[in-house]
Amino acid sequence: MAMTMTEAANKLGVSRQYVSKLLKQLPIEAQPKRNGRSVSIDDKTYRLLSNKLGEHATKTQQTKETGTQPNAQQVTDELRDDYIERLKHELDERNKQIAELTKSLQNEQQLRLVADKRVDDMQKQLQAPEPEDKTPEDEPVETVNEPVSDKISKEKTTTKKKKWWQLW
Repeated sequence: MAMTMTEAANKLGVSRQYVSKLLKQLPIEAQPKRNGRSVSIDDKTYRLLSNKLGEHATKTQQTKETGTQPNAQQVTDELRDDYIERLKHELDERNKQIAELTKSLQNEQQLRLVADKRVDDMQKQLQAPEPEDKTPEDEPVETVNEPVSDKISKEKTTTKKKKWWQLW
């Protein structure tokens, strides 16, 4: 006599989803065929399901008798402890990262201060007036015999070259 998955679940005293899971664990030749949206379970498949369920029931009963299976409170305590340890580890990692970033920020600030000081010193040197204490020996002596074009070329060579920032 064929029955549906829900009827088989009611007879076995388990949920329909669990019966579906047990059916998937059966060998392919023993699995029931689908009729559209429904599954019809024959007597042979039902016996295999009940045997499979019996095997599972004896396994769970053995674990209960030996006490190897922890209770729910122990499981939640272990999970909570593991979670706390993981969070502590993450917190330690973040603290290390913050310390490294703080150190690199301090180094960067010190380098910035040194660079700003150098720039200020260079600007002061550029703005300082040049000494005008030229002696007559430093100035070129003009001769009357030199042509004007030579004088102009000498002035070009003797003039101080301008820096690139002085061009504007």
